[in-house]
Amino acid sequence: MLDLREFEGLNTYDVNGYIAYYLPKHHLANKSGKVYQHMIAAEQKLGRKLKPEEVVHHKDRNRYNNSFDNLFYQYNHISYNNPLFLSYHILNFLLYFL
Repeated sequence: MLDLREFEGLNTYDVNGYIAYYLPKHHLANKSGKVYQHMIAAEQKLGRKLKPEEVVHHKDRNRYNNSFDNLFYQYNHISYNNPLFLSYHILNFLLYFL
């Protein structure tokens, strides 16, 4: 498991407003070989690798605030910023219990 302290002094990149590192062999690397810092932080917090269906979000919506207490993950790609997010979870809840 990678520790964020290992990246001190490493070049960072701004990718769509997120902090990223060039780590082409990392399992979360995108096509250009970059890995988002918040995803590495989430793995460190969880103590395991993220699953492909897990998505990491920032509670305060500040893409530069990658502190552990500001990150949460979910199991799908519906954005928590989307007004449909709450209705999606309510619908799933109702369908599960009906």
